[in-house]
Amino acid sequence: ESGRAGRNGEESECVLFYARRDYSRLVGMAIKGGGKGGGGKKKKRAREDALSVKQYCEEARCRRAALLSHFGEAADARLCT
Repeated sequence: ESGRAGRNGEESECVLFYARRDYSRLVGMAIKGGGKGGGGKKKKRAREDALSVKQYCEEARCRRAALLSHFGEAADARLCT
């Protein structure tokens, strides 16, 4: 979970717990899950979402910039450390 800390402009810290095997677990759940309806489209979307999570966790990028980009907003690079 990420996103609330530092919203007041104060310095904050976020700890991300992630292991590479988490990605394969997410993909496995996507393939098995999906519920009724949607079929292949739903599973494809779930795999794409899992890949997005993997990229978020593994890329060396300002988390704030990544979150804002996800929601279509621009980030001020000066606020990233």
